[in-house]
Amino acid sequence: MESIIETKAITILQFFQGLHSDVYVTFEEGTWRPLEFELPPVQGTKSGPWRRWIDTFLESPQDIVEWRRASPVSGCTYQAGPRSVVVLWASLGNAAAHEL
Repeated sequence: MESIIETKAITILQFFQGLHSDVYVTFEEGTWRPLEFELPPVQGTKSGPWRRWIDTFLESPQDIVEWRRASPVSGCTYQAGPRSVVVLWASLGNAAAHEL
């Protein structure tokens, strides 16, 4: 797991590889202003590649969705709202691993 800590741990950005060949990125935004994060490229992805699973700044029921129905993120950046947690994920293309 790789972590980047900015502005005295008010904002935390973490990358980690999960089970089933997925890659996750989490933003924990602790300031009172939105911050835009550049998303890293992911090798071996089909499309997108990033999908928004959790964004606590959004209104319910869009704030937390079933990960299989996560909305694709367009572009190469994502804006985290103030005082929010965001979890994005990208599949590395192992479709069989996602059949639970």
